[in-house]
Amino acid sequence: HSDRPAPAHARRSGRAAAAPTASAAPAAYAPPPAGTTFPAPAPTANPPAAPWAPAQPRKGDSPRDALHWMVPIGRSWQSIVAGYLGLLSLLIWVLGPVAIGFALAAFRAAGRGGHGRGRAVMGLLGGTLGTAIGVLVLLQANL
Repeated sequence: HSDRPAPAHARRSGRAAAAPTASAAPAAYAPPPAGTTFPAPAPTANPPAAPWAPAQPRKGDSPRDALHWMVPIGRSWQSIVAGYLGLLSLLIWVLGPVAIGFALAAFRAAGRGGHGRGRAVMGLLGGTLGTAIGVLVLLQANL
């Protein structure tokens, strides 16, 4: 048998249930002793931005940023590969046709909304020049 009063729908008598006693109420917490110090909250690495603040552009996103021209940020992977292969094909002429292939793929990616058309041009020009050098070397070797 419990000391709790029965729910209202289960009571048969017309008397109201007794109010809870003071001992049933949760105990109040006492304030900390005088002179108690609490540590300051740790600073967050990235404080939340105000909801009305515009999003800040990342480094290298803008063509006005020097990092945009030096590091391949925000470009398709095809254009990055085409640019480097175009440069390498000037020394290793066998890479010329591969650079041309990646350059054409980079142009297709740029047409779908990607960036990196300049690196694709570099891949195409370097690949074409590397291929031409390779053809000339092969022709000279056969003569």
